[in-house]
Amino acid sequence: MRFQQGNEYGKLSKRSKDLFKQEIKDKLKNNVFDVLYNMDVTEFTTNQKLKYLQVVLPYLTPKLRMSYNNDVAEDVPLFCDEPPTILVFKNAEQKQAYDNATDEEKIEMEKELAIKNDK
Repeated sequence: MRFQQGNEYGKLSKRSKDLFKQEIKDKLKNNVFDVLYNMDVTEFTTNQKLKYLQVVLPYLTPKLRMSYNNDVAEDVPLFCDEPPTILVFKNAEQKQAYDNATDEEKIEMEKELAIKNDK
């Protein structure tokens, strides 16, 4: 059945609004404030203080939203023509020697250290 302009469907809802919902919320809010005002944090043990912070802090601190930085300085290709080179060092001295090497020495070391991807 198509929508007809001016229809009265759903106007008379059979669901009633929860009359006690706001009253219950107000009562709980008052109870929470009474507990907070009468609570002496200085009497807490260290574990109780940590648990208190664990429970309360999510309500006090803003939630972080992920922000994405889409600023790319150079055009990056979507697909790579050649597989990446993976270097495997046997010890820390070999890595240190690679870091201190010149560009020509690094190329030679990469030939020795690289894992070949034969796909």
